[in-house]
Amino acid sequence: MTGVAVLSRDGDGLMYRETGDLQLGEMSPIRAERSYLWRPGGVGRVTVAFADGRPFHDIALIPRPEAEHFCDPDQYSVRYDFGDWPRWTAVWRVKGPRKDYRMTTRYAPLALGPGMGETEGDQGFEDGRGA
Repeated sequence: MTGVAVLSRDGDGLMYRETGDLQLGEMSPIRAERSYLWRPGGVGRVTVAFADGRPFHDIALIPRPEAEHFCDPDQYSVRYDFGDWPRWTAVWRVKGPRKDYRMTTRYAPLALGPGMGETEGDQGFEDGRGA
């Protein structure tokens, strides 16, 4: 998938919205999109929910940002790397009866947002995935 992810202020946290084109083998690209709510959790934690508010996973930022999500019958494990912010990476490992893959997503800023340069507004990221 190649696309754009945008982090924008939303209440007491952030709305994460990604859109892009998913290429599976020789098939024509498919338009894909997903949204999540990122909220402050406990000390040093971020709670991630689906756009409708259902819980997705909770990230401890220190020492290693990792999380698990069970979506019967599949297990999703993610490891985040925010060490080169505003560039960051998410590595997903998915296992289930019909799933067994690793997906790496690399994010890099398209424009500078608040606290990162001279512009204001949402923070957009280029989203480049590889299976």
